[in-house]
Amino acid sequence: MLRDLENCDFIRECASYGERKERVYRLIDPFILFHYHFLEPRPGDTEFRMPRANTPETGSWQDLAFEMVSRLHTKNMKKRRKRSDYQRASGSKDTIHLTLIAPCGVLQNSYACNLASVVTGEDLFL
Repeated sequence: MLRDLENCDFIRECASYGERKERVYRLIDPFILFHYHFLEPRPGDTEFRMPRANTPETGSWQDLAFEMVSRLHTKNMKKRRKRSDYQRASGSKDTIHLTLIAPCGVLQNSYACNLASVVTGEDLFL
């Protein structure tokens, strides 16, 4: 059953921590996560709960949702990542790429020039 859920992209096997030998799975389906986080009744709730905009809980969910979408599209992000100037100058294949992953890009300021590349929400769906 776990393999079926994994094949349908509901869960993903993750690396286990420490000396654990058993398999660890993570729920990755955004709709199911949203349902359990916002719509599933909690103990003591007597009313239907709907997320409110501009609350810490909703902001936290938006960040988590963007992270989940990014994790599901890592192949597209790697395609968009550019080689750094250091890598071009040295000819080395070993370097650290400072890459910003943000839904709407980056504000061009004095710090933006330190980024090797920027991946936006649009880049995830190439």
